[in-house]
Amino acid sequence: MYCWVGILLGLVLPITGVSAQDLTAGVAETLPIVGEIRDGMVLCGTTAGNAPCTAGFDTNMVGVVALTPAAAFGPLTPISGSAPVVHSGRVYVLVNLDGGEIKAGDFLTSSTETGVAMRAGRSGYALGTALQSYSGSGENKVLAEIKIRPV
Repeated sequence: MYCWVGILLGLVLPITGVSAQDLTAGVAETLPIVGEIRDGMVLCGTTAGNAPCTAGFDTNMVGVVALTPAAAFGPLTPISGSAPVVHSGRVYVLVNLDGGEIKAGDFLTSSTETGVAMRAGRSGYALGTALQSYSGSGENKVLAEIKIRPV
């Protein structure tokens, strides 16, 4: 992969810190992670580092683990204890029904189940917006637009 600005200027400038795949729409940053993770987990900043969230409506949400992001910024060689994390954009998120059935357009937030999001049925911090519905059948992941903010 080469820098398009360099090509426009007649230079060949290799980019060594970006990798890309066409599997999800999220753009991720490789971050150090504490604890076990899996694809779609919601991460929070803790005193020990970035770890799967364990509290509902956590104000320290960082993003969602995306093991196959559309693009990732960071080391090309995976570093032990790190993973690509989507801070903003579209990504599949692990969900449960703790906040009720999820409908497309509902806000999502962290839940008390480790690393899993739920429907945000009240005001508080939101992880983003569900782009798909989930009623408890099938895989417990939904595509979501990540935009961490108070709602």
